[in-house]
Amino acid sequence: MRYGTLQKGETLRCKSCAAKRCGRKRKDLTGQVFGRLTVIKPDGMDNKNSLSDCLCVCGARVTVLNQHLLRKDTQSCGCLKRELNRERNTTHGHAADRKRTPEYRAYASAKERCTNPRIKCWLDYGGRGIECRFDSFEAWYAELGDKPEPKHLYSVDRLDNNGHYEPGNVRWATILEQCANRRKRRCLNRR
Repeated sequence: MRYGTLQKGETLRCKSCAAKRCGRKRKDLTGQVFGRLTVIKPDGMDNKNSLSDCLCVCGARVTVLNQHLLRKDTQSCGCLKRELNRERNTTHGHAADRKRTPEYRAYASAKERCTNPRIKCWLDYGGRGIECRFDSFEAWYAELGDKPEPKHLYSVDRLDNNGHYEPGNVRWATILEQCANRRKRRCLNRR
């Protein structure tokens, strides 16, 4: 076989490999389990490497090099890596998969009001020196717990309106409770 035919893509492998005369034994892994993958059937060759068609426990089908299965380089279709990353990156479960709980949203909003001068209400919070003194969401959640039902009627409130977001000074309150607990504003008469 001429080298040019391989370069042009006229053939995928040499005649001896195509005829299975290159002396290498092809290992049939059908039925064997490697991690989460079960080999269904052999699936041809890639260059000089054998391929297998595999079924993952999550239901996905993948084609894998036999040598990767035998060396335990490939153990799933990718679902194992996704699960391990999710476990590794999840600390409390309140902000997983972009579905933030109302409790976590309240924590994030309070923190932003105190630290981000680019938001509209910063002057009423961080601009007045009010700080969010909770080290983490876990500490916030341990202090406040779950929002009472119905959740849309409650938001976080500071008992001392001039105090910080800190243990002992926060609670879940309704709009009516918050209206009774606000600072007095000075009105300037303009003439």
